[in-house]
Amino acid sequence: MLKATNKLWRSIKAGLVIRGTICAKCGGTESIEAAHQDYSNPLSVIWLCIKCHRQWDSEAPKTK
Repeated sequence: MLKATNKLWRSIKAGLVIRGTICAKCGGTESIEAAHQDYSNPLSVIWLCIKCHRQWDSEAPKTK
């Protein structure tokens, strides 16, 4: 998980990935986080607010 997160943030810093600003689930704009479905694809994320991210994590099993 940490490797995927680090690679994503390095890519954002390098301008290769644009950080999301709107929650893909509820449309909120506060505290947006990257949510990984599969940590082997670190740049494949959806952008969710903290509340939606926690709910999504509890509902969707992750692959490593």
